[in-house]
Amino acid sequence: MLVGFPRLEYLSIKGLHKLTSIWHNQLAPDSFCKLIQFRVQSCSSLKHILVCGILKRLHSLQELRVLACESVEAVFEVEGKSGGDYNQSEIFIFRNLTKVAISGCKRLKYVFPVSVAKLLEKLEKLWIFHCEILEQNRC
Repeated sequence: MLVGFPRLEYLSIKGLHKLTSIWHNQLAPDSFCKLIQFRVQSCSSLKHILVCGILKRLHSLQELRVLACESVEAVFEVEGKSGGDYNQSEIFIFRNLTKVAISGCKRLKYVFPVSVAKLLEKLEKLWIFHCEILEQNRC
């Protein structure tokens, strides 16, 4: 059975400490296509926020917040490679992203690779706080 939320604009997930995955692998084609704001907070078992299967659907996303998710290693994860290279079609979908805020993700290694950062032309604000092991050579 396909899961779909074609009109959902705001999604907030908070305090689900046993949650290990956000996205179902059988989504309807128009799922989350109108999502503007996505917030994940205090989900201590998550390792990745945005994974390959959902990236192409989030073309309307403007704001992303990841707060106090202690196990998160990567915000954008593609094909099992945290911070790995993205192809052009995957990058293009984030053309509306204006704000990214990440705080309290103690195991965060990558937000997105530099190749993606260069193409985020509308990105106005990028906040990263209290992420102790973030690698400096990648955003």
